[in-house]
Amino acid sequence: MTRIVVDYFFSPTSEECKNFMKLVVNPLMRELGDSVEWRVHNIYDPRAKKLADQYAVRVVPTLVIAGKEIIAGFKPVNVVKEAIMRILGHEK
Repeated sequence: MTRIVVDYFFSPTSEECKNFMKLVVNPLMRELGDSVEWRVHNIYDPRAKKLADQYAVRVVPTLVIAGKEIIAGFKPVNVVKEAIMRILGHEK
Protein backbone atom coordinates (compact mmCIF):
# COMPACT_ATOMS: atom_id res chain seq x y z
CA MET A 1 0.00 0.00 0.00
CA THR A 2 1.22 3.46 -0.90
CA ARG A 3 1.86 5.77 2.03
CA ILE A 4 2.58 9.48 1.82
CA VAL A 5 3.60 12.10 4.35
CA VAL A 6 1.46 15.16 5.05
CA ASP A 7 3.15 17.90 7.05
CA TYR A 8 0.77 20.19 8.94
CA PHE A 9 2.16 23.54 10.09
CA PHE A 10 0.21 25.39 12.77
CA SER A 11 0.44 28.08 15.41
CA PRO A 12 -0.76 27.17 18.91
CA THR A 13 -2.07 30.73 19.33
CA SER A 14 -4.25 30.64 16.21
CA GLU A 15 -7.95 29.88 16.60
CA GLU A 16 -8.09 29.16 12.86
CA CYS A 17 -5.40 26.49 13.26
CA LYS A 18 -7.27 24.91 16.18
CA ASN A 19 -10.46 24.77 14.11
CA PHE A 20 -8.61 23.43 11.06
CA MET A 21 -7.14 20.64 13.19
CA LYS A 22 -10.54 19.80 14.66
CA LEU A 23 -12.63 20.06 11.48
CA VAL A 24 -10.20 18.96 8.75
CA VAL A 25 -7.01 17.29 9.96
CA ASN A 26 -8.38 15.06 12.72
CA PRO A 27 -11.20 13.61 10.56
CA LEU A 28 -8.75 12.94 7.73
CA MET A 29 -6.27 11.35 10.13
CA ARG A 30 -8.96 8.88 11.13
CA GLU A 31 -10.18 8.27 7.59
CA LEU A 32 -6.83 8.03 5.80
CA GLY A 33 -4.72 6.59 8.59
CA ASP A 34 -3.36 3.66 6.59
CA SER A 35 -2.37 5.79 3.60
CA VAL A 36 -1.03 8.94 5.24
CA GLU A 37 1.64 9.61 7.82
CA TRP A 38 0.72 12.91 9.47
CA ARG A 39 3.47 15.11 10.86
CA VAL A 40 2.23 18.01 12.95
CA HIS A 41 4.61 20.97 13.33
CA ASN A 42 4.32 23.88 15.74
CA ILE A 43 5.64 26.81 13.72
CA TYR A 44 7.41 28.18 16.83
CA ASP A 45 9.61 25.09 17.11
CA PRO A 46 13.01 25.90 15.51
CA ARG A 47 13.10 22.57 13.64
CA ALA A 48 9.58 23.11 12.32
CA LYS A 49 10.45 26.68 11.35
CA LYS A 50 13.44 25.41 9.34
CA LEU A 51 11.25 22.87 7.53
CA ALA A 52 8.59 25.52 6.94
CA ASP A 53 11.24 27.76 5.39
CA GLN A 54 12.27 24.93 3.05
CA TYR A 55 8.68 24.69 1.81
CA ALA A 56 8.26 28.50 1.77
CA VAL A 57 5.37 28.29 4.25
CA ARG A 58 4.25 31.85 4.99
CA VAL A 59 0.82 31.35 6.59
CA VAL A 60 -0.77 28.91 8.97
CA PRO A 61 -2.50 26.59 8.78
CA THR A 62 -0.58 25.02 5.90
CA LEU A 63 -0.41 21.44 4.67
CA VAL A 64 2.43 20.09 2.55
CA ILE A 65 1.34 16.89 0.84
CA ALA A 66 4.15 14.47 -0.05
CA GLY A 67 6.47 17.46 -0.46
CA LYS A 68 4.68 18.18 -3.74
CA GLU A 69 1.54 20.17 -3.07
CA ILE A 70 1.02 23.01 -0.63
CA ILE A 71 -2.39 23.96 0.71
CA ALA A 72 -2.16 27.27 2.55
CA GLY A 73 -4.95 28.62 4.70
CA PHE A 74 -8.16 27.05 5.94
CA LYS A 75 -9.62 24.88 3.18
CA PRO A 76 -12.66 22.58 3.45
CA VAL A 77 -12.09 18.93 4.23
CA ASN A 78 -13.19 17.84 0.73
CA VAL A 79 -10.57 20.09 -0.92
CA VAL A 80 -7.79 18.66 1.26
CA LYS A 81 -8.99 15.08 0.80
CA GLU A 82 -9.13 15.48 -3.00
CA ALA A 83 -5.55 16.78 -3.05
CA ILE A 84 -4.33 13.87 -0.91
CA MET A 85 -6.20 11.32 -3.01
CA ARG A 86 -4.80 12.85 -6.21
CA ILE A 87 -1.23 12.50 -4.87
CA LEU A 88 -1.93 8.96 -3.67
CA GLY A 89 -3.21 8.13 -7.15
CA HIS A 90 0.02 9.39 -8.72
CA GLU A 91 2.12 7.40 -6.25
CA LYS A 92 0.48 4.07 -7.06
